[in-house]
Amino acid sequence: MSDRNLDNESKSKDKNPGESSNSLLSDAYDLVQEHPLASGVAAGAALIAGAYLMRGRFSGQGRLLGEVENAGKEIVKHVDEIPDVLRPGLRSLSTKEVPAVIARAGDDYLVTLNNVKGMSRSATLEPGETMQSFAQDLLKRRSGITGEFVNEKNIGEETTRLLGLNKGMSADKIAARAQEIIVHDDASLRALGEKAQFKHVPQLGQFLKQFGVTEEQIQTAFNIQKAQAPAERQLLGQILKDNKLASNEQVESAFTQQNEMKAYLRQVLETVFK
Repeated sequence: MSDRNLDNESKSKDKNPGESSNSLLSDAYDLVQEHPLASGVAAGAALIAGAYLMRGRFSGQGRLLGEVENAGKEIVKHVDEIPDVLRPGLRSLSTKEVPAVIARAGDDYLVTLNNVKGMSRSATLEPGETMQSFAQDLLKRRSGITGEFVNEKNIGEETTRLLGLNKGMSADKIAARAQEIIVHDDASLRALGEKAQFKHVPQLGQFLKQFGVTEEQIQTAFNIQKAQAPAERQLLGQILKDNKLASNEQVESAFTQQNEMKAYLRQVLETVFK
C-alpha cells in the first residue's frame, strides 16, 4: 500500500462517523447537481437491483419492495432524456425494444432489400443494343427500388460493372444478335442493398426536429451554410451550435439517433445478405 493510501486511511480513521456521513452526503449532493439525469437513472437502476436483492431476504415486505421496484422502473423508463454517452447501455437496461422510428425504417428497408435480392441475375442484350444503352435502361428500371440516380456518372459506373461481369464485351459495340448476359451477382446485389440504405435514413434536420429544433432554425443554418465558401463550409450541426440555433445536446442527440438508425439498418442488411 502506498504512503498516500496509508495517509488517507489514517485520516479516515480519525474522522468520526458523523463527519464521514456528512462528507459523503455532500459529495453525493454535488454529483446530483452536476449530473441530474444520469444520477436519476443510476438511482432508478439501484432501486430495481435493491428490490430484487431484498425480496430474497424479506419476503414479508413484498408490497413495499414492489413499490420501490416500480419507482426505479419509472425513472429508468425515461431513457431518451439521458445524455448520449449513457443512453445506449441504459436503453438495453430498460427495454430490449428498438425505438419505433428506427423499427419502421428497418421494416421499410427490409422490403427494399428483399426486392433487391430478388432481382434478375441475367438478362438478354437485344440486337441493336450496346452495353451502355442496356446499363442506362437497367438503371431506370432499378431506380424505383434502389433510389439510384440515372445520370452520366452512374451510367458509366454501371456499364463498367456489367463489363466486369461479362468479359470480352465492349461498352459501345452494337449487339448483332440476342445475347444472354450476367446482370447481377451476389456481390453486386449486396452493394445495391447498401446503396439503397440512404433512402431510409432521414436527413439530420428530421432528427433535430424530434429534439425541439424548429424548421425555421434549421433553414437559417442551411442559408448560412450556402453562403459559405466551399473550402470553408461547415457542417450543419456546427453551424447550429455556433449560431445558438440549437444546443450541443440537441445536435448530439440528433446525430446519435441518426447513427443508431444506420447501425440498425446495417444489422438488417447482414440478416438478408448473410
